Amino acid sequence: PFFAPEHAADTLTELIQSANTSVDIMTPSVSSWISACGAYVDDDAATCAPGCTPQQQQQETFPLFPALLNAMHRGCAVRLITNDYGYADCPGTISMLQYLALNGASVRFFTTTTFVHAKYIAIDNGTKAAVSSINWSKTSMTKNREAGALISGNEALLGYMQAVFEADFTQAYDLVPSDWSAEELSIITDPT
Repeated sequence: PFFAPEHAADTLTELIQSANTSVDIMTPSVSSWISACGAYVDDDAATCAPGCTPQQQQQETFPLFPALLNAMHRGCAVRLITNDYGYADCPGTISMLQYLALNGASVRFFTTTTFVHAKYIAIDNGTKAAVSSINWSKTSMTKNREAGALISGNEALLGYMQAVFEADFTQAYDLVPSDWSAEELSIITDPT
């Protein structure tokens, strides 16, 4: 077991860093830890989601974000299922989801039921997983009392969880990354 706020970010970051071949994620949303980048759209009149510039996003402080980029740059396949809230990124800004997709992650929007509320990470084709109440937000990881568990060695349980992920992933639809200039793409895809 692990709990937030004490050990959520470090436990989940270490799980991602230990991946050799793959990282599969199911989470309701992904929020930047950079306050200037706006986490949520709570204005009914909004037409886009505020985000970071590519240069700001490159400095993201949410530890799971660089862990995922590093996993992809060392050859791990990264797949992520989340909800589509219906807002594109505002012009000139990029969300973590777009950034991950442009670095090779397969980001898909959930369609299987009304809403994905699960918080699930599996590595290496489901050989180890984390299931928790912890959202991918700074508040959930650093301020809330949340709980989670790492699971390994139970092939039946891990196989079942991975089968659910696979079924949901198959039915989900792809995030389509925005167009970026060659200069901006070189910042976004910089492996350093």
